[in-house]
Amino acid sequence: MTIRPWILALWQGATDKERLKFARHLRAFWDVTAHRAAPPSFERVALAQSQGRWAGGAGRVLALHPRAGGIVAEIRWRDSGAVERLRFDGVVNCRGHQEHDWRRIADPFVQSLLENGIVRPHATGFGIDATHDGQVISGDGRTHGNLFAIGHPLRGVAWESSSIGEQLAQAIALAGLLVGSSPRLRALA
Repeated sequence: MTIRPWILALWQGATDKERLKFARHLRAFWDVTAHRAAPPSFERVALAQSQGRWAGGAGRVLALHPRAGGIVAEIRWRDSGAVERLRFDGVVNCRGHQEHDWRRIADPFVQSLLENGIVRPHATGFGIDATHDGQVISGDGRTHGNLFAIGHPLRGVAWESSSIGEQLAQAIALAGLLVGSSPRLRALA
């Protein structure tokens, strides 16, 4: 049994306070355990690990410093709290899309939508505010009726909004809304 089919109902049944508590305490764990690598990528990582060329650890990168032939990373390890400086040949950011607070996105289009009240940030700070069926809510609290969202902008409304499965379900729900059957966002089983 997996939790994925119930994520949407759990998220939408939670209060904003509970959603923020989840994000504060479990988001890092969620982001690295709930998403799987494609088999070819996983095989390459497993090979590198078996050859001693790759190791994983839980911590926070505090700073990166370019050095001749590489990068020195300052890392605070989660288990001990110790800060360590390690040299690497390279660094790859594979955390995915991290900026969900539209108030902090520098893109002129996003800023224009906010400044003109066309959208408003979700109360959690994750994406924009919208109804459960993806109708965008404006700065004055009204739905537009002709402006909809799917995917990352709905992170506050439907937490898991970045995978193809969730985006497909959102697109199907939106298509139903546009043609008159008006289904709510739902997870694909």
